[in-house]
Amino acid sequence: MLKNTITYDKLKSLALTACGRPYGELTTKEKYIVVSKAVMGETAREWQDTQDRFREKKKAYYFSAEYLMGRALGNNLMNIECTDEVK
Repeated sequence: MLKNTITYDKLKSLALTACGRPYGELTTKEKYIVVSKAVMGETAREWQDTQDRFREKKKAYYFSAEYLMGRALGNNLMNIECTDEVK
């Protein structure tokens, strides 16, 4: 399970690579994009670990962009216990 894996340093780094500016200079929309990319990166790593465990077994999975939209982003940040760090 992911816990407190999104740090401010990680957000600052993603801000520079995704938007070309320091995190403190980003618009609200750009910050949302950066946080979404951070959550997606952490979730994708966990998702890959799960795929590796079940590689030769029957499986069905679905990963959707809706995961990171609106209220779902907040819920997922809460689930990985990163809400305070992101705020």
